[in-house]
Amino acid sequence: MANSSAKTALPADAADAPVSVSEDDDLFSLDFTKPEKLAKTTVPQPVQTAASLTLEPLEDALPAVAPSPPAESFPLVRLDPATEAAALAYSAGDLAEARRTLETALQTGTAGEAHWLMLFEVYRAIGDQAAFDRLALEYVNTMEKSAPAWHNDRPAARTPLVRPADGRASVALNGSLNARCAPQFAKLMSVTKTRSLLRLDLGRIQDADNGGCALLLGFIQYLKKTACELELDGMAYLKDMLKAGIVAGQPENDAIWLLLLELHQQLGEADAFETLALEYAVTFEVSPPSWELPKPKRKNAGAGTTTGSAGGGSAGLAGTQAGAEVPAAATLHFSGDLLNAGEADFAALKSTATGERVIDLFALKRMDQTSAMSLRRVLSALPQDHAGVRLIGCNHLLAAMLEMAGIGQLARIRIERAHR
Repeated sequence: MANSSAKTALPADAADAPVSVSEDDDLFSLDFTKPEKLAKTTVPQPVQTAASLTLEPLEDALPAVAPSPPAESFPLVRLDPATEAAALAYSAGDLAEARRTLETALQTGTAGEAHWLMLFEVYRAIGDQAAFDRLALEYVNTMEKSAPAWHNDRPAARTPLVRPADGRASVALNGSLNARCAPQFAKLMSVTKTRSLLRLDLGRIQDADNGGCALLLGFIQYLKKTACELELDGMAYLKDMLKAGIVAGQPENDAIWLLLLELHQQLGEADAFETLALEYAVTFEVSPPSWELPKPKRKNAGAGTTTGSAGGGSAGLAGTQAGAEVPAAATLHFSGDLLNAGEADFAALKSTATGERVIDLFALKRMDQTSAMSLRRVLSALPQDHAGVRLIGCNHLLAAMLEMAGIGQLARIRIERAHR
């Protein structure tokens, strides 16, 4: 194709042709009288067209690059939208967003019981006890069961109990159980510091008032935090006696109510506990205690011998049935915030030790998405014949995050009883 800007060749007599310039023409003075100053004719050159276009492969010149592994999609397991949004916000530390999500679910009537329990956990994390108590009353009226109890003092970590020297003591409570019994209970507390087991007989109590019940309840709760194991005899007898001291709808004798609830728990009477807890919540307009199973008893505890091991935090694992032996397990503990954890943080799970592997998350506040996916990859790589992995001490929001990461398909996730 010829160049459209090429000049046309002048005829031979062009040098003699006059040039007419009007006064209106805006032209420079150009000398066209000399042939050497004339523009030469530009002859366009034909474009060379390649017969074919070839591409030379560069594999020999450039090193091969391994394709990137496909990114893992999240969540691997889908839950309902409110649960997913709340769990993701909670794991990211955005408690305000988790609260808005769950409160909206309750207000719109789309919430299930799990959403209520998650909102209780958010209120605990925020420290809003007033909102927690309001929700507890709504929960009792809606679900017709006792609500979780307020507690925001989760321990920093579970440490093995150091038991005192082997030995036991048996004590019977005789006569009237009243507020004047404080010195006797103080003496009992001293005795338990040097004993591994205390058997307390309640079958000889003749009568009990609110003050005495408060002392006995406080003593039972005190022993739960010590290494001394408590065995209660005559609980059914005392329970029947105390029933006469409470009336539904009359907010009196709160310690008797609470001691009755404790006796139901010690006896493993879950249905009776739930019924009484509901009556307590309606009567006193406060959230009742939550159901908690007693600590597992040691084998041959009645003989005064210590055969159970407290190593690895296995003593007192939540959710273990009373009286059951706790099997030996390799336990991995986490506490605080587990953020951006890699597979190396869970390397202990790859141990060749036999037995079940336990991940204790009771003291863990939150786990982010990155850490959950790292844990999933470690669990996926475990041998097919391993004894199993159990995650204990989870709250509902943490359990939801683990389920979304697909960990529920690889391990057993147990929600801490106190969170239910």
